[in-house]
Amino acid sequence: MHEDGDTLDDTVFTENTERIKKQKSLPIKVIVGNPPYRAGDSENTGNQNTKYPTLDKRVEETYVAGSNATLNSKLYDHYIRAFRWASDRIGDSGIVCFVTNGGWLTGESTAGVRKCFVEEFNSIYVYNLRGNQRTSGEESRREGGKIFESGSRATIAITMLVKNPNSSEHGSIHYKDIGNYLNRQQKLDILKNVVKDNPEWIGLTSDKYGDWLNKRDDSFGDFAPLKGVYSNSALAVSTNRDSWVWNYSSTWLLQNVKRSISAYSESIDGQIVNDDSRIKWTDGLKRRFARGEKLRFDCSLIRTGFYRPFTKQMLYASNQLIERPSSQLSSLMPYEDADNIEIALSGINAPYPFSAVAYGKIPCLTPYGGNLACFPLYWYEKVEPSDDGGLFSEADMQDADEHGYIRHDAITDTGLKVFREAYPNLKITKEDIFYYVYGVLHSPEYRKRFANNLKKELPRIPLAKDFKAFMKAGRVLAHLHLDYESINPWPVMEVGDSVNPGRTEKMTYPKKIKNAETGKKVPDLTVLKVAENLTIEGIPMRAYDYVVNGKSAIGWLIDRYKVTTDKKSGITNDPNDYSDNPRYIVDLVERVIRVSMETLDIVEGLPALEELPHPANWPAEWSD
Repeated sequence: MHEDGDTLDDTVFTENTERIKKQKSLPIKVIVGNPPYRAGDSENTGNQNTKYPTLDKRVEETYVAGSNATLNSKLYDHYIRAFRWASDRIGDSGIVCFVTNGGWLTGESTAGVRKCFVEEFNSIYVYNLRGNQRTSGEESRREGGKIFESGSRATIAITMLVKNPNSSEHGSIHYKDIGNYLNRQQKLDILKNVVKDNPEWIGLTSDKYGDWLNKRDDSFGDFAPLKGVYSNSALAVSTNRDSWVWNYSSTWLLQNVKRSISAYSESIDGQIVNDDSRIKWTDGLKRRFARGEKLRFDCSLIRTGFYRPFTKQMLYASNQLIERPSSQLSSLMPYEDADNIEIALSGINAPYPFSAVAYGKIPCLTPYGGNLACFPLYWYEKVEPSDDGGLFSEADMQDADEHGYIRHDAITDTGLKVFREAYPNLKITKEDIFYYVYGVLHSPEYRKRFANNLKKELPRIPLAKDFKAFMKAGRVLAHLHLDYESINPWPVMEVGDSVNPGRTEKMTYPKKIKNAETGKKVPDLTVLKVAENLTIEGIPMRAYDYVVNGKSAIGWLIDRYKVTTDKKSGITNDPNDYSDNPRYIVDLVERVIRVSMETLDIVEGLPALEELPHPANWPAEWSD
């Protein structure tokens, strides 16, 4: 591949140069390949994608221009770039056939790719081999085996793009899904037969969003946009150095931060430290270093946060060491005891279904965009008196709290007026609307009807017939999800030492049972060894049905409440350090079982939406 501006060596590598010149001058009509899949340096190895200015400009002019997504970094993945380069290289006629990551088929950010394929090619053939193992549970089983085994956990697709000036087709999409519940060998056997027999293609059409599959319900656009109902929202904090700034122990956390700042200070003084056990260099930290900025250590920045659902850890809440703090630290949770609740949304452009969970402390961004958007009950404004008295009045200063902040409602005045007009017989407050939204976001009907919308865009809120039912449900759900550490544990049988359960190194399922369908031995999910001296029995299987951020609430506890050591930094994170209560983790599991069971009861008892028509004061800008 050649970039504009590349220079060819006409004196040393003459043979190679002549070959490249000849290749550039020749028409290429068939391009076949398996380009690599890599959107960026997700592990911060320093091995960033190579820059291709000319090609990336073409990606921007075409694929990015056709995308409505806020984040378009995935459009610079190598395989997407390969599609762009090959599409241009064959000119007005030819064939491009790639085996690639199949994420472009349904992603919101790749809508521009799909639109360009329809515009630029006569015929498009896509054979979806599935195998997306970034999913979980039943969805993972439906996806079946990974075509490249351990080589990729992504969906794999074979795509053939045809440009034929003499074809009667234009933008015709021919699609084949290999099927559900197939292992790798079964998929390969099916592909062997495809060589001899043409697959039974189905025709797809592209809609106004550029969607080919999993099309949205257009009635979704009739609902109230969250960004109209709320004045503020924020991304959960994304540190890009979790092992350094998150820990169950505030003592160890401070030591880790001190070690990192010490290494940075040495680097500022001229002794560059590139030791992964002392510091993690990210793009943001490198920019601070380039500016000669010094890092400030402040033990008062230790805050409680949610590293994962129902998993509290300590966070060093420094804008200098958190790569993308968003407005979480400045306006949503500006100090440790700030009174606020956030509804955090997950599942948008993610390999798992939509979910929402309430947090009362700073949330962390989780894999695949978990807690991608957080909508608060309040937002805080820092009061800074000006010398000329022009910024804030004396009255404003008097309204500020002891930390110098004024608290504002995040529900807009416009939102309040619309809801009061829609429900004239109710005395609705902004707080009522906040909890109503939380209730609606848990509606099984809402999640099922608008599943495809919720995979690709922020929720919009219908005016349900029974406002009070959803508002009350939202309040009870928020109580369960916020105060889970203080509710009564679910009654289970404790086997072992209940007074001194011992350390939790890793939770395990100690018993096996035979699966009725397959006959294979599988873990008995009703029995969980929580600590070295204690096992609990009688976990209701139904409790695993409460899923948030792509995993059951119980699953999150099993996943996070274990002793881990980060390979690069050598930092150990021990959940036994979080509380002096020897039963904290045991009680936590039993309480989250209750949270799961009661959440399911409330959700299953929600009424039908039965949307009301728009009131007369519905804002024009709210219409899709």
